[in-house]
Amino acid sequence: MDRKKKFTNFNIYIPIVLLASIIFSSFVNNSFFYLLLLVLYLYKNFYSSFLTIGKVEKFLLYLTPVVFYFKKFYDTFHRKDLLFWDNQYLFMFFRCNRGLTDNYIFLEKIKYNCVEDIGFGIFPSLISINIDPWLASIFIFFISTLTFIYLIINTNSNYLYQSMLFILSPAFRFLVFSLNPDIIFLIGFLYLIILKKLEINIFGYIFLTIAIQTKIFPIGLLLGFIFYTFVYKEKNNLIKASFFLVSNLGLIIYDLTNKTISEIDVFTNTFLGIPYVYAPIYSFGVLADFKTYFDVQLNPNLGNFRFLQVLLLIFLIFLAFISKRLSRNNYQKISFFEKKIFISFTPMICFISLFGNYGYKLPFYFILTFIVFSHSDQYIRLLLILFILFNPLFHMLNFEYAHQLFQPTSLNSLSFAISRISFYLTNYVYLYFFIKIIKSKK
Repeated sequence: MDRKKKFTNFNIYIPIVLLASIIFSSFVNNSFFYLLLLVLYLYKNFYSSFLTIGKVEKFLLYLTPVVFYFKKFYDTFHRKDLLFWDNQYLFMFFRCNRGLTDNYIFLEKIKYNCVEDIGFGIFPSLISINIDPWLASIFIFFISTLTFIYLIINTNSNYLYQSMLFILSPAFRFLVFSLNPDIIFLIGFLYLIILKKLEINIFGYIFLTIAIQTKIFPIGLLLGFIFYTFVYKEKNNLIKASFFLVSNLGLIIYDLTNKTISEIDVFTNTFLGIPYVYAPIYSFGVLADFKTYFDVQLNPNLGNFRFLQVLLLIFLIFLAFISKRLSRNNYQKISFFEKKIFISFTPMICFISLFGNYGYKLPFYFILTFIVFSHSDQYIRLLLILFILFNPLFHMLNFEYAHQLFQPTSLNSLSFAISRISFYLTNYVYLYFFIKIIKSKK
């Protein structure tokens, strides 16, 4: 009896101590912060639960992102780093379309030279407005912040730990500080899920069209929604979605053909006219990893080929283990609405995974992670935790936003291995769930 009571008290106080330590680690460095965060989630996953036990624990959980982001924003302003750079680039592009060239990137006042293409689709090239990029960025940042605060406050306590993991993740932090337009699309997708229950009306299709003609990857969501309507025989939705898919494909082909003919492509890395990025600590995706293999030394002792062989062997071992754990799940317990989300979003996630993308696109994966987290055992949850905290890699290695090169030390190689193996295993888990959900349809 006494031992059991003592263990219960242990469960109460350990999260409080860890959360207090994590808040303190915000003032130390990135690696310390994320390693302690990993310890907290390992403890909750294996020795406790993801429920908040008391008011103190809940208060500290809410306080952690407040202190963390306040400290990181303070450091950014103190160093005069670039901030909200992607949103600034976009609004400078709008000004350039109007013929205005007096553009500077803040916080550091760097002159921006107008370009004909910023790697987006046809929609941004149609906008010509004179709005201060820095003020526009601040406005969009506050609107986005208030939206996510509202969502967190209204999150069911059963999902509070998962929500905080996403908010504190390197990927979400990257998205907030760059303020890439993806943050608007993420909010739009959450709106379609939470408020519209993924019932897409004409305004939803218009939003998706704008998203597709800006960043192209949301076409995967439209394709996934079409697949869902086909599987569940929703004829009216199938016809509407198919019409918008064909229309968007036509615009994409026209845009890519026009860029190829006019030879204005200024990007080093493109695939079928679509720009992609690669860097072992900043990006993810099949194409990014392919180029990284040839261009970057990944291990101090092994050559890249032997290092890849080791990674492949480890991957196959964990793949067999993960497959065994996944086969034990009861996929009939997944709700109809969760199935609708999974079928609709999986093609978009697969599309993103094929290219090279900066890490701020990873928050789109979290939409599916919520569902997998709720219907998996502790080992699958462990995989997702590692995936979220080690992708992209640069924050775990205590880098900020300067373009540091990957240093092939033993510790960095180990971190890289965790990052890439967890990424590909997570994609496998998504596809496994996707197939099982299709098969479990009644």
